[in-house]
Amino acid sequence: MGRPHRVEPDVVELSTLNRQTLFHDGDLGRPKLDAALTALRALNPDTEVTGERREVRGPPSPCPSTSPSSCAPCAAWDRNTAWPATPTR
Repeated sequence: MGRPHRVEPDVVELSTLNRQTLFHDGDLGRPKLDAALTALRALNPDTEVTGERREVRGPPSPCPSTSPSSCAPCAAWDRNTAWPATPTR
């Protein structure tokens, strides 16, 4: 499975419990990152799962990959947002 790295700025809210099965009632109000890392490590303690609590506002600059089409952060950004000249919020 490699070394998954999660980036998540939000906290677990009641409205997310029905569509994000990694979380449960006991996680309400807890940072999603902390709850996700705990759950993922419990599922497979032999996998190194890391993360950081922050917001991704655009593609990495510069892209760390030699092939941006295979770069997960770039692919996620491209899939969810048009590539602006300057990331805006």
